[in-house]
Amino acid sequence: MSDFDTSALPSGTLGWTAFLGAIENGTIPDESEWLEFKANLDLTKKSERPVLAKAIVAFANRDADLAARHMDGRGIVVVGLETANLVGVQVMDPAELHDAIQPYLANPAPRWDYEYRHYKGTHVLVVTIEPPKPGDPIHCIAKNGDQVKDGDIYVRGRGRSAPATSADLGQLSARLLAANSQGPQLEVSVHEDDRVPVFDYPDDWVDRWLAKERRRLLAPLEPPAPSKRDELLNRVGIDLLDGGQSPRIADLLANVGPPPSFASLTSLNTGRYEHHEEDRTEDEYREEVDAYLNRCEAGLPRAVRTLRKELSPAVRFQIRNLSQRNYAALVVHVHVEGDIRAYDHTPRFSNLKTYAPKPPRIWGPWKTDLLQRMAPNLPERLHPVQSYNAAASPVTRSTDIVNGGSADLTFPPIDLRPGATVELDSLTLVAGPDIGDQINCTWDATAADADGTAHGQLAIALGEEPVDLGDYLEHGSDQRPSTGRITSWLNDELNDD
Repeated sequence: MSDFDTSALPSGTLGWTAFLGAIENGTIPDESEWLEFKANLDLTKKSERPVLAKAIVAFANRDADLAARHMDGRGIVVVGLETANLVGVQVMDPAELHDAIQPYLANPAPRWDYEYRHYKGTHVLVVTIEPPKPGDPIHCIAKNGDQVKDGDIYVRGRGRSAPATSADLGQLSARLLAANSQGPQLEVSVHEDDRVPVFDYPDDWVDRWLAKERRRLLAPLEPPAPSKRDELLNRVGIDLLDGGQSPRIADLLANVGPPPSFASLTSLNTGRYEHHEEDRTEDEYREEVDAYLNRCEAGLPRAVRTLRKELSPAVRFQIRNLSQRNYAALVVHVHVEGDIRAYDHTPRFSNLKTYAPKPPRIWGPWKTDLLQRMAPNLPERLHPVQSYNAAASPVTRSTDIVNGGSADLTFPPIDLRPGATVELDSLTLVAGPDIGDQINCTWDATAADADGTAHGQLAIALGEEPVDLGDYLEHGSDQRPSTGRITSWLNDELNDD
């Protein structure tokens, strides 16, 4: 019975030094189903390399449940050391050692790694074989060598690697088929640095926004402020009362000049624009403003959701194949718990279509572009005076999203190779005020060529500090560029559902 903890793989220099010391001192006195040590194995000799290949195959063919009891399921081969016998090894180039052993391992080969540990003034080679899992293939030797033949199957018993018996082949066949009954061996996660922001904004922002928008729209009905010309003429009048001796009077009058006429302004446009006088009464215009603001008041609270969507970074989902088999037409479904809505991710401040409600035409004379009327489909660059939001390119939705208090995501089918990690769609998650400390998710996955369903859980972290939306929400639609998009966001949101 060993006093050394063999449940987990040693870590760090101190951990491995203690492990090698336990072997040398006999604290781990015997080779077992998880450990083999070879003090005098010389891997620089071609004739001795099949010994290590045989051990790797045998450890990889263990029962998954039994293997999990020691060293986190890994098998270990120590070369250059055994009980009371420290020999050491000659250090080989890493690529040379790998290329020397790998040809003896049939594809798909067991997953193994190695490193040289410095111990008591010499080097010891430690080889680790990855834990066996349900669905793993039956591993075998791939080519003839000293004491091994192409096709040989070995299994690890108590203290030795032996040819497989009929009972061993039955156990290995059951392990191969076990993945089909347990479902695909997968891990679904998000990138470690992805965060979902939490937003904060003043409760009365709607009232403040409406007040500023009303002031903007009704400003043309207010008495005009004195113009620069009026101020100068007023100053001239004062100077004349004082005797008209100021030498600046002539200069001021010359610089001001006569006020431009409406006809002269029209001639500057070379006939491209058709000008119109205001044809509404002031009361009619005020009614239009009131109707527009009433529609905004009803819809603006929902615009916050669109603003949060625009300001939220992408959450990048990914899936990893933990097995050594292919999965075809793999479909992943993720249930995002809590007060969450999910959207296709779009770049921040994307161009959005302008839908009703549109603000009324500002009070006063206005003009139309005759060129645009004659050729309405010309590109925007040919209409430089026109100012409008271009329609965004349509988003091709590949992930099916269902929002309803929580969010359900179904990613499109993919093919997943052994050990591969694949990026799924990047999505935007908008968290509500009652989300809690983190976003919890459950997931399941099925594959066309595997029975059963894989299941798992994952958590998505929230941003450390709330994002203040006050600056975005307080201003009317005359503000650019950030706050002025509120109307566009509102218009888009009114057509979202």
